[in-house]
Amino acid sequence: MVVTRQVACESATIIYYDQRGCGKSEGGDSYTWQDHVKDLRRLIVTLAPKKRYS
Repeated sequence: MVVTRQVACESATIIYYDQRGCGKSEGGDSYTWQDHVKDLRRLIVTLAPKKRYS
């Protein structure tokens, strides 16, 4: 099954964000994959604070 952008938008919230060091955001001192994971987790917790993620 191929999920198109339109179908995904109808059933989910899609969020594009400016990743560390990849756009207009202010850069940090570190660009490891662990930093990217921490940034993404912080974004998820901020946008969906009542859901639990492991």
